[in-house]
Amino acid sequence: MEIKDIKKSFLEINNAQKNNFGLVALYNFLENFLVLSDSVEQENDLEGIKNNNGKEGEDIVSLYNEIKNIGLNIEEQLKSSESKLELVKNQRKEICEILNSLSAYDIEIDYIFENINYYIEKRYIKDKFSSEDTRPENSYTFFKNIYYYLNDNIKDQEQLNDLIFNIVKILPFRITKYKFSDIIGDSLKEEIKGFPKKAAEFYIEKYKIIFNGTMERSYGVKFDNYFRRIEEFKVKNYEQCSNDELKKSFEDLTVIKNSITDLIHFVGILGILINKLIVIFSTKDLIKNNIDEKILSEWALYWNNNQNNKEHLITLLKEKSKDVYDNIKERAKNLEKLDEDHIFREKADEELNRDLIIIEEIIYYLNNMKLDSLGFLPHNQRDPMTLDDSEQITENFIQYIFRNLPSNNVQRKIRMRNLMAEIPYVFNNIDDLMSYINIALDSSVTSDEEAKYYQSILYAMVQDSIEKDK
Repeated sequence: MEIKDIKKSFLEINNAQKNNFGLVALYNFLENFLVLSDSVEQENDLEGIKNNNGKEGEDIVSLYNEIKNIGLNIEEQLKSSESKLELVKNQRKEICEILNSLSAYDIEIDYIFENINYYIEKRYIKDKFSSEDTRPENSYTFFKNIYYYLNDNIKDQEQLNDLIFNIVKILPFRITKYKFSDIIGDSLKEEIKGFPKKAAEFYIEKYKIIFNGTMERSYGVKFDNYFRRIEEFKVKNYEQCSNDELKKSFEDLTVIKNSITDLIHFVGILGILINKLIVIFSTKDLIKNNIDEKILSEWALYWNNNQNNKEHLITLLKEKSKDVYDNIKERAKNLEKLDEDHIFREKADEELNRDLIIIEEIIYYLNNMKLDSLGFLPHNQRDPMTLDDSEQITENFIQYIFRNLPSNNVQRKIRMRNLMAEIPYVFNNIDDLMSYINIALDSSVTSDEEAKYYQSILYAMVQDSIEKDK
């Protein structure tokens, strides 16, 4: 077969795959919207969202109604000559901005929780251990037992990272700024190694917000109701609060956090639906004549006939999705056979490369469940990062952290500790982790009461962590 014939076959299969991805997106969209709309109508969520969240609440409800209008009229939308691709892409940006705002408030609430917990824990240790033998276990015996336990049970870096996260979040933070800088810098360089530059920059921005949610540009601008309530809790002097006052603050904050969590969940589902619509409208010209007519008729029947055929419709949508997925796998095998001589991998072909980028972007939107930054779109993957870029990005991030460290010692340590827990590869082996534990429980800075308390937690935590992975 000549190269031009192979290329033609490639493009034909790629078109078939675009059609398949569009159909999968359509069937997934209909199924997911069906479930969401049913829940929304039963719980009357929209009124609460609109009434409790000001303009942003109205915007969220408006987004839902726009998506609903597309869903109810999906057949007309597909047959219309008008393209809604740019509209839904703009809606995605709006949803991402809403999620960023809510996540920033959620992060700051968690820091307030940890500030409250610090004083609750401090008082608990004093009350619990002051009346009993406070001598901790012999340090050599303790560290030996922990080391052998971890060495026997931790099998890979992923499992180690999960345990590191829990240990760092629990133990006292005793690391100097300079040691912290070295650990964070080395870990970030390892994580972003091989990333395209835009993706690396996205990751760094994510960690900036994790360290300080107020750095999200919409903090204090959007969702004024959450901003005002959270700021009231941030200025409290929890060290001077009674136990009952600490408990009350904790309970009140929990109500706010649950409200934000519910809203993030709802908006996140809208974002996933928008991702599917981007795929649908990107492939509209291919799929509009290939949709199973039975699906469209059952869909119309559902909305026009008191919604009595919900379970049947969901089953039908799942079956159609499976059929298309099977076709996708078969087409992928055909592509592999067609390119068994790696003709187009060895010799660049501009037309084919453009087509492949389109397919990769379609797959990106189809599979993107977290509403990630568009820095991860395939065309940005052709933006390689140099060693100098990595060094500069990391150094700028460290300087940012030091410029934004809180003056309050407790809050400063909490934020540094949380950031270190979030970044993978802070410790690459058990020996490094054991060194961290040793520093955290150093008798020169940790009282016997604290040492005994944290030893008991550590024993329980490592055992629980290992048991979950069995």
